[in-house]
Amino acid sequence: MMDSSRKPSCEAQSSGAGRYQCTQCQRTYTRVDHLARHVRSHLQERPFQCQTCQKCFGRADLLKRHMQLHEEDRSNRKRPRLIGPYQPRESRVSEACQACATAKVRCDDDKPCMRCRQLQIRCEFSRQPQATRTAIKDQEPLGILEHSTASQSLAPSAAGSNNTPGRIALDATDWDITPLSDNQFSDFLRDVMATPDTGTVGTNGEASGSNPDFRQWNVLDFNMDGDAELDWPRASFPNHLCGRDGSDIQWPWLDSLHAHHPPQQQPHLSEVHLVEEHLRKSGKLAPNRVIPKRQAGVGVEAFQKSSLSRWLPSQQDNTATHMNQLSVGAEEAGASYNRLSQENRVLSEPLTATASNRLLAVILSTCDADKGAAIAAAFPPHQLLGKLVQNYMAQNRTISATFVHAPTFCPNRERPELLGAVIAAGAVLSDSRSLQEFGLAIQEALSLVVQKRCEKSNTVTRELWLLQTLMFEIEIALWSGSKRKMKIAESQTHVLFTMLRRSGRFQKWQKPIPTPLSQDSGAILHQKWISWVQQESYKRLSFYAFLLDQQLSMALLVSPQISYAEMLLPLPESNQLWTAEDAEQWKSVYLKLPVRPVEQLNLSMVSLLQKPLEISSLPNCYDLRLSTLIVLHGLWGMIWECTQLTSVLCSGLSHSSAAATLHQDLCQALDSLRMAVTEVEEARTPEVYLMLGLLTIYLHVSLEKVQLFAGKEDLDEARRVLPLLQEWVMLPSARHAIWGAGQVLRAAKAFPVRQLRNFQAIAVYHAGLTCWAYGLISLKNESRGSDAQRTHLNSPFTTMWLDGPDTGDVRRFIALGRGAPSIGYRQSGEVQSTGIASLSDPVALMGVVLGILQNNIEQQTGGASIPPLVENLIQLITDLGEAGLIAISNLAY
Repeated sequence: MMDSSRKPSCEAQSSGAGRYQCTQCQRTYTRVDHLARHVRSHLQERPFQCQTCQKCFGRADLLKRHMQLHEEDRSNRKRPRLIGPYQPRESRVSEACQACATAKVRCDDDKPCMRCRQLQIRCEFSRQPQATRTAIKDQEPLGILEHSTASQSLAPSAAGSNNTPGRIALDATDWDITPLSDNQFSDFLRDVMATPDTGTVGTNGEASGSNPDFRQWNVLDFNMDGDAELDWPRASFPNHLCGRDGSDIQWPWLDSLHAHHPPQQQPHLSEVHLVEEHLRKSGKLAPNRVIPKRQAGVGVEAFQKSSLSRWLPSQQDNTATHMNQLSVGAEEAGASYNRLSQENRVLSEPLTATASNRLLAVILSTCDADKGAAIAAAFPPHQLLGKLVQNYMAQNRTISATFVHAPTFCPNRERPELLGAVIAAGAVLSDSRSLQEFGLAIQEALSLVVQKRCEKSNTVTRELWLLQTLMFEIEIALWSGSKRKMKIAESQTHVLFTMLRRSGRFQKWQKPIPTPLSQDSGAILHQKWISWVQQESYKRLSFYAFLLDQQLSMALLVSPQISYAEMLLPLPESNQLWTAEDAEQWKSVYLKLPVRPVEQLNLSMVSLLQKPLEISSLPNCYDLRLSTLIVLHGLWGMIWECTQLTSVLCSGLSHSSAAATLHQDLCQALDSLRMAVTEVEEARTPEVYLMLGLLTIYLHVSLEKVQLFAGKEDLDEARRVLPLLQEWVMLPSARHAIWGAGQVLRAAKAFPVRQLRNFQAIAVYHAGLTCWAYGLISLKNESRGSDAQRTHLNSPFTTMWLDGPDTGDVRRFIALGRGAPSIGYRQSGEVQSTGIASLSDPVALMGVVLGILQNNIEQQTGGASIPPLVENLIQLITDLGEAGLIAISNLAY
């Protein structure tokens, strides 16, 4: 039962209105001793004096801790304390020299001190006498308030006596504030950067977490909206960051940093400024870019600017605004026409002006009358539109999942809606920003056209051309990088999936598959081929919708709309059959394929999820690469269910028996799929390996918690998940997750040029975010000094390449944590060499991730425009890297 004496304080704390207020900074507190301690931080008073050595302290618990050192000296039981790799601690010096105080590092009693002798600088001490401080006893906590109005300020006001607690003003400006000396500012900064631990027990035996005025803040919380508090309990400051007497520990790397920047030359340059200056000189930070000098809102701002955050509609967010790019000027069109490769010619039939005019008529039907003339006058010529069609078809041949049959696609005979969708897709895939915006504008118009067609006649919802057009329109918007388009497209997916589900496209088919006979020829053979193409197009469109749904679920961490259990339709047919140029070639390929065994007829994704190893024995009559991707995406649905089950039935990191069993089964299924992929040559593609690594991440870490820690929501959410992630980094599952992230980056490096986009780019971001969070939280845990919390991030063990092959060393690292996890990268220059990006270096780590995305887009296409979504992710990754740099810099204090 709660102590009744604590109820008023708790209620005041929960209501957010304390009774005692500081008039200098307007902070409010529920207890008067907390306010008094806070005021002393403004006054820099140190009223508690040691009777043995006359040293003064700002709080009684610091004095008590200091006096214990004298008692240990008298009893000859003083033992030096080892803090990680650092040297044994000694008692704090009475006065630090000006150089050490400015640099905020430890000084010693030698005159001159050892640090000044090593740096060959003058060792000087302040000649100004310290302000006189009044020593008081422990039972006089308010003795520092010597002003005549102090007692009046600390008394409750009469206005606040009527049931409602009144606020008490304490005017700190009424006192003479002693200027901050260098040594005092070092103490102040150390207190500001403190990291309270709810499980820390103070010297008085009371847990700091029970303090009603206690507010947790971590040096890794770079998304704070305000300045740090000045009144944290010193007892809650981690012992690993201070000495036995309350002094701060020495960080050797700061000495080498200050060796290049002597304190006399730059007396006000802090460690964060030095890191910023180093980034500017190395070219990693733009000259006009400023690293925030406080922790407020770095991660939150990064997520708010990204496409993955919530969309807040404005007056400018409407269809008319986004259709202004329909008129591409002649100059831009000519430049874009020249940029398109002349080798991207897949269709033999060129686009005619008549087909272009039909498309223009459909688009003008969605525009206002006053804008129609301008759009028609500046609409791109049919030659450019034809090249956009060829651009899509050429890139369509290099990817695994397709739903448009290129050999039977005739641009001049297709519906104008479908033709416009293909042109929009080709424009978005181009490397010209003006064409990309033109493609998005066509997509905006098509969304209105499709809606009108469906409302005019519901029968079109079963026709292939409308389903394909709707798929194009949704996919283009979904990965556009525009918050408005992405959110609207996310809502439209339900319409498309419902159309496919209600027409039975996900169920086992009853119609027989058209098969050619050796004696077939002419019109009969052609009709069989067209029927097969029609049926296979529906099948591939249904699987494409399933893949898109699962990718959307993984990208946004939301529930998938299509269940893996309802995908009972047969797997796609061989890719050789799908790409056959005519009926004769289709017949020739079909007759050469092996006869299917009875047990392998009409195999579905569900049957392979039940027996993953059967992928290695799939006959060539199936599209092996696409079937493998489908099974991997189906496994995500089961992983999502496992994560949801764990979040409901489990608390913290403890698993229920049901969730633990399901998790173990999924791990075995993923290992079986990984083993089966190595046996199928067609399935050993970067896209498949990227999915294997990505599912490994999702199985062993909650990306939602990682994003909350990074600043996706508010500070309270980041605080809530941080203790869970601090425990997670100590487990083998964390090392399994970062190894999976390394495999994602490894696969991403092998992607063809300009194909690392859309969902694949988000997968790279998720991999980088996982490694980034692991590195930061591991550094925070290691800074505590406990051997049980060390992750060997900077251990002297062998470098562990997370983006390397699966070896015995990798297994030992995952099981035992022995190794320094790192990511490799290629260094540019006259001689190609391999660099190492440790997970303890967030800037270098995120630099590797950025390099992977940028190199895939810009390689062999100088001056190419980066897709908006990829550009948005690059900015988000850059901001997170800088935020991690600031967090690590703060750990140095």
